[in-house]
Amino acid sequence: ARAQENCDTAIVEDFTCFYQYVAGSGTESDPCQIRTAEQLLMISHQNGHSDDDFVLTSDIDLTGTTHSSAIIPSFSGQFDGAGFSVLNLQSSSGLFGYIKEAVIKNLGVENVQITNAGSVGAICTENHGGTIENCFSTGNISGLFDIGGLCAWVYKGYIGDPPIGDPPLVNTPVIKNCYSTVNITSN
Repeated sequence: ARAQENCDTAIVEDFTCFYQYVAGSGTESDPCQIRTAEQLLMISHQNGHSDDDFVLTSDIDLTGTTHSSAIIPSFSGQFDGAGFSVLNLQSSSGLFGYIKEAVIKNLGVENVQITNAGSVGAICTENHGGTIENCFSTGNISGLFDIGGLCAWVYKGYIGDPPIGDPPLVNTPVIKNCYSTVNITSN
């Protein structure tokens, strides 16, 4: 398990303890539980965990932080929002960058403020065979090209554009029971 007992997350000097997940081993039956912004941000910083399973146990408010890239640049696990939301993301990219055969479900991404973006979506930039289900996004995105309220790019069946040689196949991407009220502005 990634959780450490007797861990006071208020003590920032204890780096190892500070960034541990609440509980969970990262499997589908025992996902890592995320309850703080720091724990969410650490998903991309802990090597080898981008294919683990995670569940939110509360809303995550990112007020006061600005990000220059996706919160989670690459992801292939399962992320269950459990009806909670990531709030007030300010960035030049969305929550997830590249997802490959990942499952993102039951998640809100509320009040995003994404500016100066190239290709971006509030939930993910590129979806390669992933499932996004029961999700929504709100806020504002301004950028140059390829902007989506949920995803910027959804690739069907292969990776690469154009594919070179025999393309590696991926599952067909699925986006269902989702909506976005993001205001999109082209620069």
